[in-house]
Amino acid sequence: MTTLGSVLQSAEGLAEARQVQMVAARFSGGLLLGMNEQINCTACVSGFGSVGSMAAGAHGRYPLSERLTVLGGFSVGQSAEHGVVVKSSPVFALALRYDFVDWGPSRPFGEIGGYVAPLDQLRFTRVYANGAGLARGIGDTSGQSAAAFVRFGWLFRVSPINEFAVSGEVGRAAQRVRGYSEPLTQTNPFEATVRTGTDLMNYVKIGAQFTHLFGERIEVNVNGGVVRSFGTKDGLKLSVDGFGVLAPPPLKDLTWLEYGGRIGVRFSPHSILDVFLDATTGQKPLGSLIHGGVGLRYAF
Repeated sequence: MTTLGSVLQSAEGLAEARQVQMVAARFSGGLLLGMNEQINCTACVSGFGSVGSMAAGAHGRYPLSERLTVLGGFSVGQSAEHGVVVKSSPVFALALRYDFVDWGPSRPFGEIGGYVAPLDQLRFTRVYANGAGLARGIGDTSGQSAAAFVRFGWLFRVSPINEFAVSGEVGRAAQRVRGYSEPLTQTNPFEATVRTGTDLMNYVKIGAQFTHLFGERIEVNVNGGVVRSFGTKDGLKLSVDGFGVLAPPPLKDLTWLEYGGRIGVRFSPHSILDVFLDATTGQKPLGSLIHGGVGLRYAF
């Protein structure tokens, strides 16, 4: 036995899991575009591995001119949080940054970019009361996600070893989840069929970062920001045996913090070992997501 209220609550939980996945995917794209690095520096490429969300990949930057730099990266990862398991997710990110370097140590900069995850392999869990405890409907599917953003900020090159920057960013993220059916089992007596749907989220972010060089070998970066989503829409529609077609209540917009840092140790003129830790913390259902790892960077 179950109730309409319990089934509707399970649909709401499923929609929230998809919302959390959009936030996590946007954050992963930011890491590939130098979230832990200073705004202005030489060409470099870095291979990395992280835990929290298991991922491995590479990212870097290359100056096309004195003012214009291209940034990009790719990773393959997996994660499990808030009712969604990402079994595999290849992510590709690209951005262009324009830095008015000839204006002097205090100057504006702008950036446009985004990411795409073209082939996510996903598993969603829907939890509801069945009269004898909690039932779990589990469904495997695939999906795609992408986001685009523009960012404007001001860079303060305080000294040759200190860089401080503040910025504002606005972006839009989308996530398409293919339809799937949960299997009917003894532990899932009211199975659901989920239709293909697209989730949308707009966001604004205000952030700051600081990079300092200790001596000639140790570089430290700290960064943080406040993000607010708006115009969030879920594309979830499902039918549950015995209850018909259901749609969850509209998703609430969220506010969360993004913060982290990196310590880089130069062990040769061109090679740096990076250790980084980054996190998001926000209101329910987001909670806290933590990523940490190491990278090997080569500066040209």
